[in-house]
Amino acid sequence: MRFCILLALLGSVLAQDAQLINDLEITRKLNHALLRGLREEEPTFPEMLAEPALTLEAFELPPTAQDGLAWNEVYAASQPGTVIVASGGRCDDCGKVHPRVASGFLISPTGLLVTNYHVVNLSESSPLVVLDGAGTVHQVAGWVKLSKNEDLAVLQLEGEGPFDFLPLADAVPGAGSEIAVLGHPDKNFYFFSTGVVSRYFIQSGNRIPNLSVTAPFAKGSSGGPVLDQRGNVVGIVRATDSIYYTEHGEEQKDFQMVVRMVVPVDLLRKLLESP
Repeated sequence: MRFCILLALLGSVLAQDAQLINDLEITRKLNHALLRGLREEEPTFPEMLAEPALTLEAFELPPTAQDGLAWNEVYAASQPGTVIVASGGRCDDCGKVHPRVASGFLISPTGLLVTNYHVVNLSESSPLVVLDGAGTVHQVAGWVKLSKNEDLAVLQLEGEGPFDFLPLADAVPGAGSEIAVLGHPDKNFYFFSTGVVSRYFIQSGNRIPNLSVTAPFAKGSSGGPVLDQRGNVVGIVRATDSIYYTEHGEEQKDFQMVVRMVVPVDLLRKLLESP
């Protein structure tokens, strides 16, 4: 009997220490927020992109974190400032909203949000809503900086804050450096994976620097933070490229590996500093 009580107490302590993610509740909140946006005919994000940029008020980026952390501490520190970015219209078949999920993160207490350009470059009329790590839904006030070539978008959230945010690294990490990715692959919300930087490179025919990493990510992770062991953002998840041994046109056989590409943090810093 005593042993069972001790196990129950231990289980209670572990449950309090662990961050339990409720995918069903998160999806419900996203559905509700998108439906409300459609019902109230709030401006769609394509309409917002057609508007002039919001003024980037003078601000200083938060200082880079210097203290080394365990990976569980990096997760705990980064989860509040990592967000879910969702869009979606009514389904023609069922009339419901099926959220298209991507990732992003905040970089200031005033609500500056970073994600990918391809996340916000919507082809259809749809609201864009943001759910933060505390489960609070935010509307997007507009865009501040956009770069199609570098696949970056800086948006402004509505509300006064202060918002939880993530610090940016001072420099791009070298090959072999340990990193982690936090995002929402295929609606597996707040999925944390670790790996290393595999290389820092420029692709043929493209002068934009890239990082590639070994930490797994997938659709829904786009725009999410890539973190060092101090909790600093060293990059932004961008895309994957699957390699097959045999590729002829649309025929792909004998899958071999996935190259996971990341926008390096210095491109984000340059975009924020640009006029």
